[in-house]
Amino acid sequence: AITAGTNGTERNAPDPRTVNMTVDQRGCNNFAFHIASPAACPTNPTPTPTPDDGNGGSGGLSGGSVFLIIFFVFSFVYVAGGCIYRRVSYGVNGMEACPNHEFWAGLPGLVADGGRYFVNTITCRGGGAGGSVTSQVTYDSLK
Repeated sequence: AITAGTNGTERNAPDPRTVNMTVDQRGCNNFAFHIASPAACPTNPTPTPTPDDGNGGSGGLSGGSVFLIIFFVFSFVYVAGGCIYRRVSYGVNGMEACPNHEFWAGLPGLVADGGRYFVNTITCRGGGAGGSVTSQVTYDSLK
């Protein structure tokens, strides 16, 4: 854990660039760093209590929670509605009834190709995902 802030002693430091740092070892490979400087924001060691709204909770869902709920509801409606529509309209059964079946069936291969391309690009083995073609560029070949 890393905390930064001020306590009263840093405000009176002769040099505003003064930084006090303490390290506490809390176990194997577990350290806590405390950095205090007059340039840091003041910290309040005790959290300010918030008024209770009577619901016993924090007051609602976060934005991420709302996004995930909407995403999964729309995903379910898309898949279920698409399957029902294709089954009724086209009379298809099984996996072919799912909307965009060809895309979803090919997605794992596309993800694998993208991963191979990424690894080959950052390891300088060539940018192509379709194979492992490497070329040696030498001074003689550039003439």
